Amino acid sequence: MANGNGKSEPGAPYLPWGTFEKFIKGLKQKGTIPPRIDGSLLTNYSGTVQSQLRGALRFFALVAGEHDHTTPELHAWVGAISDREKWKAILSRAVPETYRRIVADLDLASGTQLLLEEAFRTKGGAAGSAKKAARFYLTAMNAAGQKVSPYFANVRAGGEGAPAGSTGTSTGKKRRSKRASQTIGEGPGIPLGSAPEGTRKIDLPIPGGTVATVWWPVELNDEQEAFALETLTRYLKIERSKKRGAKEADADEVN
Repeated sequence: MANGNGKSEPGAPYLPWGTFEKFIKGLKQKGTIPPRIDGSLLTNYSGTVQSQLRGALRFFALVAGEHDHTTPELHAWVGAISDREKWKAILSRAVPETYRRIVADLDLASGTQLLLEEAFRTKGGAAGSAKKAARFYLTAMNAAGQKVSPYFANVRAGGEGAPAGSTGTSTGKKRRSKRASQTIGEGPGIPLGSAPEGTRKIDLPIPGGTVATVWWPVELNDEQEAFALETLTRYLKIERSKKRGAKEADADEVN
C-alpha cells in the first residue's frame, strides 16, 4: 500500500499471533539479535509463513530496509518478551499506534466484526485475508491489554491464539481443544530443526514413563485444531478397538 507521500507501507499481518510471538521468543533464547532477518533464520518455517513473518516484522518496524536489517525497536521487543509487564507495556504502545492508519475511522468501542474486517480489506492491504488480519489484530490488542468493541470476535484470555468466536466452532469443540491444550506441552530440549517444515514437535508425557510425540501444524485456527484433536481421538479409539478385536480372535484360536 502507498501512503500520502507515495511511499509503500507494509500490509497488516495475518499469520497466527502465536507464530509471531514465538519467533520473538526464539531471538530472546538465542541471547543475541542478528544484524538482519534473512532466510537462514527462517528455515524451520514454510515459504508462506516466512513471507508472513517478514511482513509482520516490517509492519511493526522491527526490521527496515531492503534486506530487513534489525532495528532498535526489535531489540526493545526482544528485551521485553520474557517479562509479562514489560511485554504488555511494549504492545500497549506499539499495537494501537501501528494500526492507527487502518482503524482510525472505526469506532473501537462499538464497531462490528464486519466493519473491522472491512477496514483491513480497504486500508490494511489484506483484501484476501481480512479475517485473518483482523484476528491477528484482536489477539495483539488483547495481549496489550487494550479494550475493543464487544461486537468484535472475542479473543481468549491471555492474548494467545485466535479469536474464539471467529470460526463458528461449537462450544463442545472449544472445550475439548482447551482441555487438550492444558495437557499437551512442548518437551524440553527439542532441537529447533527437528520438526518437519510447517510443524512443531510436541511431546506428551504418558503415565509410566512413556512419551508420545506429535508433529503439529503451526497454522491452525480454533476450528481446525478442534477438528484435528477430535480426529486424532477417533483414530486412537479405532486402533484400540482393532487391537482388542485381534486379541479376542487370538484367544478364540487358543481355545
